[in-house]
Amino acid sequence: MENYMLCVFPLALLIILCFRAKIAGHGKLQDNFWSVTDSKNLQVVAAYGIILHHLTQLVTRYGEVYLGPITILADMGILFTSIFFFYSGYGLMRSLKEKDNYLDGFLYRRMSGILVPFLLTNILYLLPGIADHRITNLLGFLSSIFGFTLMNTNAWFIIELLLFYLVFYLAFRYIKNEKTALRVLIGFVLAVIALGFLLRHDTTALNGHWFRGEWWYNSTILFAVGLLFGKHKDAIAGFFQKIYVVALPLSIVFFAGACVLERYVRTTYGYYFESYTYMGYSEKFVTLLAQMLLCILFVVMILLITMKVRFDNFILRNAAAFSLELYLIHDLCMTTYSFEDQSPRILMFVATLVIATGAAIGLRWLDEKLLELLDGYVSGKLDEKTTVEGTERKQKIKKYMNYVFGAYGLLFAALVVCFCINLFRTTLVSSEDFSNQLKTISMAQVGDCVQFGHFDSDPVEQGDEPIDWLVVKDEDDKVLLLSKYVLAGSSYHQKHEAVAYEQSDIRKMLTEEAYYNLFSDSEQKYMAADADTGDYVFLLSAEQANELQLNGDVLRAEQTECARRWGVNVDGQDKHSWWWLREDGAAINAPVVTSEGQISSGAQEVNRSSGGIRPAIWVRRIQ
Repeated sequence: MENYMLCVFPLALLIILCFRAKIAGHGKLQDNFWSVTDSKNLQVVAAYGIILHHLTQLVTRYGEVYLGPITILADMGILFTSIFFFYSGYGLMRSLKEKDNYLDGFLYRRMSGILVPFLLTNILYLLPGIADHRITNLLGFLSSIFGFTLMNTNAWFIIELLLFYLVFYLAFRYIKNEKTALRVLIGFVLAVIALGFLLRHDTTALNGHWFRGEWWYNSTILFAVGLLFGKHKDAIAGFFQKIYVVALPLSIVFFAGACVLERYVRTTYGYYFESYTYMGYSEKFVTLLAQMLLCILFVVMILLITMKVRFDNFILRNAAAFSLELYLIHDLCMTTYSFEDQSPRILMFVATLVIATGAAIGLRWLDEKLLELLDGYVSGKLDEKTTVEGTERKQKIKKYMNYVFGAYGLLFAALVVCFCINLFRTTLVSSEDFSNQLKTISMAQVGDCVQFGHFDSDPVEQGDEPIDWLVVKDEDDKVLLLSKYVLAGSSYHQKHEAVAYEQSDIRKMLTEEAYYNLFSDSEQKYMAADADTGDYVFLLSAEQANELQLNGDVLRAEQTECARRWGVNVDGQDKHSWWWLREDGAAINAPVVTSEGQISSGAQEVNRSSGGIRPAIWVRRIQ
């Protein structure tokens, strides 16, 4: 029963939306449909919808646990963000067409209204970021203040809007031809989508790096759709008016069909087929197309409904004033203090909605005060009071504003210095470490542990860590090194088919991706090709492992935190896992070393995604 009671929240949101809604008479449509009022009111509903979406994801573990009809909200976040994106693009184009000199002061007007709440909430998110160990050093602290890394991962939407507003201004200010300017802006939107699509998910503890996740791009196309609707509003509206009786029911049918299609595609393919050796582009592309279609059809359906129905009441109008703040602050307000299996989930929903609304109202009040001071500072009106008291007060405010700008300037300078120091440590300072590593390797004997190359084995720590290797063979001029830990995880081959190591996906990853990403140019000069494979980075074969007479202590390996996050199987609580060996002949099963340290031929099917990767390399001694 409790699970069904959760439906009261989306039902209440729907009631608020429909409260005092006005429906045009038979055969008529609303005057001035697709107005600013429509967009603001719908964005309020979208903001609260996103809160319910995130709460539902929490209690249903991203839809894996069915808790009644409310579970569907776990998959609806993309629809709510589509509303934000569409009306952002649509509003820009309508304002450009309808307002004289719209671009004059555009950057300050648009950017300040977003940047002030963005920077303010960044400060509020610092404390939980530190408490959760997502911020572990000064560089992370400073970059989080300015949003170069996001403690508030929901702020990805703000980052994209700021970029789109900037390119919008530059395109329409400096490109005389409006069609060309629009093409440039839409091209930039598509480039942002492509960037997010090509990047992996962010598996670091920070989980706030830009464009690392499908939410960065799966609804972004609606910004471009909004631009096109805004430019061609009259033609599109005229077309819909002619076929409205057919268009509205068809849009509902098409949207329902798109929902079914998107769910099938997302559960069959999805964005999470990627591994350390496989990016999963084909699965991601099919899923992206299905979700783009879903979002476009959803927005078209909403537009057709608002041609007939006007959703407007005092609740929506008042809430519209703080919808941006609500979106930015709600993640900080999501309370899990009573979230246990035996606790009423409805209390968590109520508490979060109440706290988030109150916090958003307070944040909006503070934002308005700051924007008022900023407007006066920028416009120069602070010194226009004729009274002595008024002039002194304004001068004090101006002085305080200078302190604020100075503080942010110092923080930004500190960020640059920290970045340069970090860059220095990873380049110039690392050269001394490299020299010492080569000396250690040159004097190493079988069984010793040495370091060579770097890999982000622990996402909690900032940057890449040195890779630990065990010396397993000693020749006159070089040594054979086997990584001490299981570095990452992946399948041996993506397809379930007989494959030799030479044609396998794991070899391609080791020879192309791992070789160039794990070892610097200087390190590569000291690496030697393996006589059997001809590769600089490779897997040991079962025969090699036996010939080397590696004991169980060497063969039994723990995994890194990176490997754990890539889904490598763990044996109990001791972090040991099985890892792949090389199979030179074509086979559908590949040899592995078990978590107990035993060599097992043909033990695992090649497409098992939970296998560990423990590479081997040859390094030449320095003479």
